[in-house]
Amino acid sequence: AGAPVLRRAVVSVRPGLTQLPIPRARTGRWPRDSPVNLAALTGRGHIAPLAGASWLSSTDMARWMGHVGAHTLAAVPLVLRGQVAGVVSLMAAGDRPPYTEADVAFLEELAARAAVAVEHAELYRRSRDTALTLQRSLLPPTVVEPEGLEIAARYVPGVEDTEVGGDWFDVIDLGAGRVGLVIGDVMGRGVRAAAIMGQLRTAVRTCARLELSPYEVLALLDGVVSEIDEGQIATCIYGVIEPHTGLLTLANAGHPPPLVVAPDGLVSRLYMEVGTPLGLGRGDVKEYTVRLHRGALLVLFTDGLVESRERDIDAGVSDLAAVLARQDGSLGRRADQALEALGRDAGHDDDVALLLVGLPDTDAGGATRYADITVPDGPAGLGAARGRACDLLRTWSVDADTVDSVVLLMSELVTNALVHGRSPLSVRLRRTGSRVIVEVSDRDPRLPRRRHADFDDEGGRGLELVSLIASRWGTRSVGDGKVVWAEIAAPPLP
Repeated sequence: AGAPVLRRAVVSVRPGLTQLPIPRARTGRWPRDSPVNLAALTGRGHIAPLAGASWLSSTDMARWMGHVGAHTLAAVPLVLRGQVAGVVSLMAAGDRPPYTEADVAFLEELAARAAVAVEHAELYRRSRDTALTLQRSLLPPTVVEPEGLEIAARYVPGVEDTEVGGDWFDVIDLGAGRVGLVIGDVMGRGVRAAAIMGQLRTAVRTCARLELSPYEVLALLDGVVSEIDEGQIATCIYGVIEPHTGLLTLANAGHPPPLVVAPDGLVSRLYMEVGTPLGLGRGDVKEYTVRLHRGALLVLFTDGLVESRERDIDAGVSDLAAVLARQDGSLGRRADQALEALGRDAGHDDDVALLLVGLPDTDAGGATRYADITVPDGPAGLGAARGRACDLLRTWSVDADTVDSVVLLMSELVTNALVHGRSPLSVRLRRTGSRVIVEVSDRDPRLPRRRHADFDDEGGRGLELVSLIASRWGTRSVGDGKVVWAEIAAPPLP
């Protein structure tokens, strides 16, 4: 209906043509009778002499054209998917002969090839944006920070001329004072890698909720990756940490081992054998257990942080260790400093995932209180254990209503262990900043299952009652036995 609005940009390739600054790009309307406007409206090429051209109304552009000796302008449309998306204009300057109508076909062919390149760039940008959106939507929207831990996590996609990868991380509150830590990298690029990453993250969370050991989680993930695609591989570390003890159990499938920063600043690699990446079906992943001291920092990362074309992974890990050794401040600041020092804060040719897990010098709200309670044999044994639990909870500043609920939970769990478990039986009470946790262990490896008892059933209501009272409960295998736990919210410690 009228002159289109175009954004102008100027490029020259001959030395000396830019002695006068090229006019700044701007948005505006070209005059109706200009060759640029005619090419945009008609979809065909147009040429026109510049001398005395009435349509050359942009004074800065006219001045620049005069300075470089431009005498003829050719304008050909840039057609994307059947629609004119822009105009390519060329100026003949100096002793270069003026454009003629015979040149138009050649110039239109140039514009057509440029249009294909632009269209490919647009399609790539859309594909990358889709993959990046998918990637970010599948990563944790917010990082869980369980009691007794400080967490900082960063994800940096590659630069715009690289496709999104499959790096991911996760922090999972498993309950009973245990936390799952995950970091991984799916081999490949684009939407597919991001989609596989999302499937693996979901699979890890599912396995974690079953309270499987790190070795068992990675063994199951190996099968998941194989089923997704026979040629697909991924690397992953899965670990479980107990903040109140600093006990960390983890397994590694082809991933760079984490670093540990000691309270005195000494940085060391966590010694562990690295198993085969997931998807190869080797089953050679091993499980390791270490104890982290208060004030220590666990650093998990993907290879994009420490490896590049100019630097091998060992040199990159050494550089990261040197950065971590001289840092202080909050974990978020330390994570940003590490990315910046290694040149990954603005992205490069690979994705980066970084997860920092710190054990504060003291627990939130004071040191965790815990105690083991012996359940004596005989009919009076459970009563004595209940009395001991009441005394402990009162000294731990637990209010009366919560004491009653915790003692009832303990009674149900102990009774269930006495009836269905195997001696010896042990009970542990723990009081954290805002929770009381009851753990009952016995030597029977069979895990109890909650069931809905019928109206006339004499049993089967114990775990049903536990699920109604507790905020969370669960079971896990330990050696040749099991632990059944339940936790209940308690007012914060004074």
